[in-house]
Amino acid sequence: CVKITPRKASSKILFTANLMVGGKDGNAGPKIKLLRDSTSIAIGDNGSNNNVDEATFGNHFSTTDLDCRQMSVTVLDSPSYSLNDEITYKPQIRSESGSHSTTINKAFLDNNAQTSGLRLFSNLIVMEIAG
Repeated sequence: CVKITPRKASSKILFTANLMVGGKDGNAGPKIKLLRDSTSIAIGDNGSNNNVDEATFGNHFSTTDLDCRQMSVTVLDSPSYSLNDEITYKPQIRSESGSHSTTINKAFLDNNAQTSGLRLFSNLIVMEIAG
C-alpha cells in the first residue's frame, strides 16, 4: 500500500500501480482491483452483473509457469477528505478462479532453484494534483 496526506483542499490524487505478476499455466488472467482505504475505485458499469472493479490481462499465461507480465493501472481519483487526513491506496490481485494461483514480483514456478525464473519489482505511485 501507499499513503498520502493531501496538503490542499479539493485535490485529486493520481494513483498508479505498476505490478509484475506471475501466474500458473492456464490462468486466464489475473485481475487487479484498486482501493482507496477500503473503497473500490476505477470501477466500470456492471451492465449484466459482471465484475466491474477490475482490470485484467485478457489472455492466458504460457505453459511454462515461468511467465511474468506487467499490469499497469492509473486512475485520477477525487476523494472526499479533510486536510491532514491520510489516504491509503492499494491494489488487490486475484486469480481467474480458485484453481489458479497468482504471484507478485516472481514467476509462479520460481522456487529459488530455477535458473530461468524471474525476480522483478513492482511500484505504487501517488501524486497530489492540487484543486
